[in-house]
Amino acid sequence: GVTTKLDLTAIVHNLETLTTIVDNNDGTFTYTDEHGGTTVIDASNTETLTYIALNLDNTNIDYTDEDGVTTKLDLTAIVHNLETLTTIVDNNDGTFTYTDEHGGTTVIDASNTETLTYIALNIDDTNIDYTDEDGVTTKLDLTAIVHNLETLTTIVDNNDGTFTYTDEHGGTTVLDASNTETLTYVALNADDTNIDYTDEDGVTTKLDLTAIVHNLQTLTSITNNNDGTFTYTDEDGGTQLIDPLAYIIANNGLTKTGNTIQFGGTLNKPTELETSSTNTLALTGLEDRNLNDSDLIVVNKTTGVLSKSSSTNLFQELVISYTATNGQTQFITPTTIVDINKINVYRNGIRLDFSVVNTNTIKLEAGIVCFENDYIKIIQFN
Repeated sequence: GVTTKLDLTAIVHNLETLTTIVDNNDGTFTYTDEHGGTTVIDASNTETLTYIALNLDNTNIDYTDEDGVTTKLDLTAIVHNLETLTTIVDNNDGTFTYTDEHGGTTVIDASNTETLTYIALNIDDTNIDYTDEDGVTTKLDLTAIVHNLETLTTIVDNNDGTFTYTDEHGGTTVLDASNTETLTYVALNADDTNIDYTDEDGVTTKLDLTAIVHNLQTLTSITNNNDGTFTYTDEDGGTQLIDPLAYIIANNGLTKTGNTIQFGGTLNKPTELETSSTNTLALTGLEDRNLNDSDLIVVNKTTGVLSKSSSTNLFQELVISYTATNGQTQFITPTTIVDINKINVYRNGIRLDFSVVNTNTIKLEAGIVCFENDYIKIIQFN
């Protein structure tokens, strides 16, 4: 099952015969046959010329006669008739059968050929792996050989303007760099205005560029027109009006008229003004009005939201009266009890003390019991 590649190049070269034709560049051609015999063909004295060339289809020959007429010659049949082939067939038993141009066969036995050895670079890129005929691999370490053959050159800075160069043979050469070309420097001065130029001798010259800058500089300006607009003047003297307020939108309680923005308008979202004991909110110049025909501004104790309320709600008296039954002591108030001090209870016109039973019920003071048809009146202030 071992595969061996056989190079038949030499066999083919040995059996192959060639003929050639060479242009002598003098109107003659030299033809050499299979046996090496040569014949000189002289075409210089022919009366008229004919031409023969390979057609662009790479299959036919174009023949042009003395009258310029071209005839296409199909050589396919000729080539097929004259062509001879050689073959080599693997017999799958270690032999090969070679058939030459004349049909003669030769059996090549490769079953007993010499075994092969291999040599390759190890994956460590340092050693060579040699594999012998028995498949045994030996690692060859080339490190010592390389070290023995390798030559090095060095260059050392002597810290005095010279360098020592050592070649592969140990020879040394001193390179003197102390007399090489000096350098000049240019840098911005610490005053951020002048340029400092230092020449080869270390002399520094300060170059004042102020006049150059002033000569080349162009200026632009912007002027406040005191009406909310500005005028910009460019380097060429052209002017442009800038109106910042044109890009401002006023809403949520603000109104814009021309270039003026002032309070007044519709709120479009819930709005909060935060005050403190220091930063208070005051309204001055308010008109005096009668409480009876005005509403009140009230503040929600939880949210701080402002709303209005009728002045009649500022002080409201709620009254309810009962005709008592014999032995009755408890009565319902006009509204929910918030403050006991805002409730007065009367029996037959005499004010009595009471206690709270629940959010809507009071009880007459201890020891007081109503008789049949007693008149009970409860007054509650909001």
